[in-house]
Amino acid sequence: MKPILLLLFLPSLARAQEPTRLRILQNGLPSGYATIEQSILPDGSKLIKLRMQIGTPEQQVRLATESLYDKDGKPVTMSQEVGRVRDQANFDASGAIVTHKDGGSEKTRAVTLVETAPRSDGSQFWFVRDQPTLGQSIQTYQFGLTSGEWELVQTQYMGEKQITTGGRQTRAHVVISHRNSGLVKAYLDDRGEPVLIEQGSTRMERMWDK
Repeated sequence: MKPILLLLFLPSLARAQEPTRLRILQNGLPSGYATIEQSILPDGSKLIKLRMQIGTPEQQVRLATESLYDKDGKPVTMSQEVGRVRDQANFDASGAIVTHKDGGSEKTRAVTLVETAPRSDGSQFWFVRDQPTLGQSIQTYQFGLTSGEWELVQTQYMGEKQITTGGRQTRAHVVISHRNSGLVKAYLDDRGEPVLIEQGSTRMERMWDK
């Protein structure tokens, strides 16, 4: 499920526009597709809708997530559905309240975080509302529905780079994130939309319009 993590914590676009389509590759081989649709709400908060299809035609996993961040980049609520399984997290000053539903069963638990711990992720608005300076970094705690844990993540803007993806050359902003699962490199266009995301053997490429 690594592609899910790559997209959920991506500093990315936040204006209502056409969904961004991505091709997922594992070890260089096609393994699925994803679409991201994001928008800024009237109060300045950001809503992200993600749809993914992973696997072969004979054995596919379909996933849908929604994440809402306030205008400062703090998480408000997150949800994730895979088949009949649904996880939802609601956030307050004490941390996250997570509800897990699987068919007819339901479990709720609290995943606390010290109230003074940083959890505002300003990189969510890079290249959309805010323009980061070269080398600017943000260190904040992020919550993962898949892991069910808080994780301290450092995100940094590394500048622009010429890259080739999907047979097209383009310049992109390079944003790196240091995570427990390894280094994530995100290449974004001037609107903050993902062009390419890399982590280990996983690669997610934009599907360009013809």
